[in-house]
Amino acid sequence: MNKAFQIVEYARYLLKSEHWRGHGVHSPFMYKFIRETLMKASKKPNASQYAKELKRIAPRTIAKSNFGASPSNETDSTTRLLQKISISPKYGKLLNTIVCNYGPKEVLELGSGLGVSSYYLANSNPNSHIVTVEGMKAYADIAQATFKNLGVTNVSVNNSTFNVFFENLTPTQKFDLIFIDGAHTYEATISNFERSLIVAAPEAFIILDDIRWSEDMLRAWNDVKQHPKVRVSADFGRIGIIFLNPVLQKQEYQVRY
Repeated sequence: MNKAFQIVEYARYLLKSEHWRGHGVHSPFMYKFIRETLMKASKKPNASQYAKELKRIAPRTIAKSNFGASPSNETDSTTRLLQKISISPKYGKLLNTIVCNYGPKEVLELGSGLGVSSYYLANSNPNSHIVTVEGMKAYADIAQATFKNLGVTNVSVNNSTFNVFFENLTPTQKFDLIFIDGAHTYEATISNFERSLIVAAPEAFIILDDIRWSEDMLRAWNDVKQHPKVRVSADFGRIGIIFLNPVLQKQEYQVRY
């Protein structure tokens, strides 16, 4: 991770981003999506209840995550890791709003971490079923226990590598929303995106996290936008959203959030 790179790229995003509250967007679908998402996201609750319960049941220290970019045998305090590897409230609320507004029945998350983003995805619509995949057993166990204690029943935590998970999916399994937050390398991100396309419903959203985490991640995002199956891409700063609906016109947006 290069902090200087992140600062510079986020500054560029702020300079170039527009379409605040849908202004200047001609597509009715995208105007509605941007306006409703931004207007409602700030009013959503954060995941403080989940974080409180997680810290109560988790050990004081657990293994660090390097976002799959390289192995790590180091440990850190649970509180610090929760801050480092979890999605921020700002973007968690964005995920929550999308699920609330569009009601995807089947949601796939690649990279549970400690389960905070899973909670945001699950907490907005009890009719949405969240399948979250996490390769680190310690993280998966903590997330699963926290969901159980809080009575969250619409999340299935799968402790598996992404390769094994995709190999075991049935040919008919499709997801309406896919959130990719796995290994933060160019190759892994492209691979996860291409495999996600296979299991994505025709009008699915695919959301990539940490698109400005590194040069590799930004390059992956830029290449994903050019994929022939991508109709619309929306850059929200930290996350990028891909729309596959074939009726949409090809378009790229940088949305101020």
